[in-house]
Amino acid sequence: MEGNTQSDQFFTPNLEEVYLPLMGPDLLKFIRGICTAFVIKTVSLKFSDDQSCFEYAAFEVLADEHLKIISSASKDQLKEYVGTDVPEDIKSFIAKTVPISIYDKKNFSAVMLKKATLEVESGRKPEVEIISIAEDDRIHPRLRDLLSPDMNFVCSVPLFVNEYPIGVLWGMRKNRLEQTQKKEIAWQLESIHEAINNIVAQELERGRDTYFTKRLIEKVDATSQIYRRFYTTLAKQPLPIKSTIAHSYTFEKSYRLDTSFIIPTSNGFNISLKHYIPEEENDHNKVLLMIPGFFCNRSLMDRMAMEMCLRHGYKCYSLDMRGRSKYTLPDSGYVGGGWTIDDYIWQDYPAALRWIINRHPGQKIVVYGHSMGGMIAKFYASAYHQAGRFAEYSSLPDPYKYIDAIITITSPSYVDLKAQIPFFEVLKSFGRFIGTSPLADSMYQMISMGIISPFATVDLNHFFNFINNVFSSARIFSFNVGTSVPTVKDFIGYDQITSPEWYFFMENVFCEEAIKVIVQFARSLLNRNAFTSYDGKIDYTAEQANLHIPLMSIIGTKDTIAPPETIEYGFEFVKSAKKKKLEYDQGHLGIVFHPETVRLIGKETKTWLQQVYETPVVTN
Repeated sequence: MEGNTQSDQFFTPNLEEVYLPLMGPDLLKFIRGICTAFVIKTVSLKFSDDQSCFEYAAFEVLADEHLKIISSASKDQLKEYVGTDVPEDIKSFIAKTVPISIYDKKNFSAVMLKKATLEVESGRKPEVEIISIAEDDRIHPRLRDLLSPDMNFVCSVPLFVNEYPIGVLWGMRKNRLEQTQKKEIAWQLESIHEAINNIVAQELERGRDTYFTKRLIEKVDATSQIYRRFYTTLAKQPLPIKSTIAHSYTFEKSYRLDTSFIIPTSNGFNISLKHYIPEEENDHNKVLLMIPGFFCNRSLMDRMAMEMCLRHGYKCYSLDMRGRSKYTLPDSGYVGGGWTIDDYIWQDYPAALRWIINRHPGQKIVVYGHSMGGMIAKFYASAYHQAGRFAEYSSLPDPYKYIDAIITITSPSYVDLKAQIPFFEVLKSFGRFIGTSPLADSMYQMISMGIISPFATVDLNHFFNFINNVFSSARIFSFNVGTSVPTVKDFIGYDQITSPEWYFFMENVFCEEAIKVIVQFARSLLNRNAFTSYDGKIDYTAEQANLHIPLMSIIGTKDTIAPPETIEYGFEFVKSAKKKKLEYDQGHLGIVFHPETVRLIGKETKTWLQQVYETPVVTN
């Protein structure tokens, strides 16, 4: 018998009678260890127009029959602390936050938690409250005393784990909210509540790793609501494919995300593909393949993939090449002497092409490559006629048969780093002076035989994970360094970067790279206007004169890692009758991470693809 709404209301207790179960000491300790991630995620929320939702965020924990704010963050300078490493302004703020009894009738947070407890027990989501400080007297006087003059409006959502209330998450802002902004804030805070509940519950069963849990919470896409998860099997796949179906509030469309397809390549290595499937697919009969660059994994391309999938209706794959994740390494984990960019070009990239061709027969491929990812696509197509010289590079997909276009983003034709390091230009000049001499050959041989043997790769992700696991306060330190030290700042090339975005780069994008690949980039830096194969037999830069596939080269005008001239040089070689250059006022990584720039690139590239292949544009 279905429940009667009137009866439910009759039997439902008054809020004053609702009991709030308290967390056990172990769960409370774990929540205290991860709650900085709650406020970091909240203060990083943005509206669909990229404006920040909140200037401040705070978390009020439920403990010992009291509620007390124990973590806070601001939009301008996110705060994170451990042990005694608490900034003075945070010490002052926390000192003012005194515990408030849950039995205090003026404790609005306790009222919200009691109301939310009834909602959760009935299978509903906790309600998001939006309050005007000046017009609403429900804020407790002790909390009101903490608010600064620019905290005029507050939004809150109760948090639960395994149906236990753990506290209240607050976002505070200066300006009044429009009706559409209220809706956006409501579903983003609801998404955060759901994510925290699921992530913390799973980690309680797995091992209570506070650092790992914080990372997962900060990575949550609060602009999407996941409403279904399932696993499928696929022939020759060592692991089940995890599929997620979600609705994006930003794009107002649903999508499916499949991870991870594992495909063997060579020497025991694999590649891994992630697949974005739009709810509304266009009729262009094309599949997009997105390839990240040097020291970066496929997470770098997430924004670009979502843009092209959900706004423009393309099926998108993003690629992790060998060494980018544990699934792409040999089963033994042993990488031997590492790998070269030639392995990327002639082994990993063709393996991805073959797999997509077999899975999507009759459809053409458009390749989006960032930095080295674009170099791989260009160099493969332009030097394809040379592949027959090498027995190990046989049976390669014909790029002129299967690839409709190549779109490169900050992808140089040779390396000419403009690093702001003392004496760097002097060292570079000396290197170029000896670049073609026997001394240089001996130096490269020494690097190959000496350094590569004990250290085949460099893993930035493991380095940052180690530092931040040992010293959590190193995260904010690394952000300050990354936005102030010229060379690191230039590598990111994103002036508008926030702390959560920096953490995302540092902990989820930067990855493992082979010493041999680094040597190839260093050799190109010293050998002016040339990027060659590891054995020196192929000059990839010069081979671009054989490229006839339609090419769009996207340049970052602020890029000092791949300066405009290093892109334009090779662009002039290309023989395609259909080629185009675009410029955006961004740096090397920022160009695929700055939301407005990503939208502009998506719009321009879709229009260009329609023009190149004369696809009719359907208008409503």
